[in-house]
Amino acid sequence: GLSNRYFVDIPAVIGEVYMDLSIDEVSQGLHFTGRLIDESFRVEGEVESTRGRVEYLDVNFRVEKFGAIFNRFELYPEVYGRAWTTVRDSTNFPKDIYLVLYAVDPETKQEVSRGRWEDFRFKLVSSDPTIGETQENVLSYLGYSIDNLSKKAGNVGLTLTENYLIRPLVRPLERTLERSLKLDYVRLQSSITSNLFYYGFQNRFKFLENPNYYRNPLNNNFDPALLLLQSSEVTLGKYLLRDIYLTYSGQLVSVYDESKLGLNHKFGLEYRLLRNTLLEFEYDKFQFNPEYYSRRALQDWRIRLRHSFNF
Repeated sequence: GLSNRYFVDIPAVIGEVYMDLSIDEVSQGLHFTGRLIDESFRVEGEVESTRGRVEYLDVNFRVEKFGAIFNRFELYPEVYGRAWTTVRDSTNFPKDIYLVLYAVDPETKQEVSRGRWEDFRFKLVSSDPTIGETQENVLSYLGYSIDNLSKKAGNVGLTLTENYLIRPLVRPLERTLERSLKLDYVRLQSSITSNLFYYGFQNRFKFLENPNYYRNPLNNNFDPALLLLQSSEVTLGKYLLRDIYLTYSGQLVSVYDESKLGLNHKFGLEYRLLRNTLLEFEYDKFQFNPEYYSRRALQDWRIRLRHSFNF
């Protein structure tokens, strides 16, 4: 659909949670009554999103489901939802990490899965939580530990800077491309700020992790202008039919052991079987030198059945 994008920056323990949501066309929708001038304006209804991107620290999460319920007797909505990302543990086994919205009930002091707009918070939860699991435990799954905290802090700072400096300039371009190309979703994600900082100050700031292309001396033959675009990504989305959604993501990467850039491709097809059930097909094509990686490592097929429950 058109004009169904929603952006919001939400304060978190460290920095902010940045949310870029696409409102589902199958949502109930909102009903507006009254006028602002006499304070009779009211909103009633519900909107949901099962598609979009959530950024926290320097980690990108995929939306599982977020929703907002508007009551005509309340100014702010009641919200719920969570997003997920997949990491691999020390044995290379995949583990899902969820960024979960919650609130604390003022009467029972217990956590609840939905809350008023002004009261909700976010927390990290693993897909198979152990007894006594803490936020520190889950952060360690994402690569945040006492040993590398200073390095990660540098990465987070650069990510936040990118969102503050570059995102406001890119958003109008994304909207223009959506209209001109007749797409439902355009997302341009750059790493210019991070690359510029690394490229100009890598030798002075040892607490920052060096990007991969600096670990390979052959890749230093790149044009500096191209280096600034390293890891930049474009994501496109289009409804082919009401219940069929096609996506494409392309990320600019340096090809291993070669002084040139390539693209990592990701194609996705989503079919909505039911209101809360999606069948997802995903194909990834990576740009690496076949001499160092097997053909199996260069491409990846995934089929996922995703069902979201009402909170």
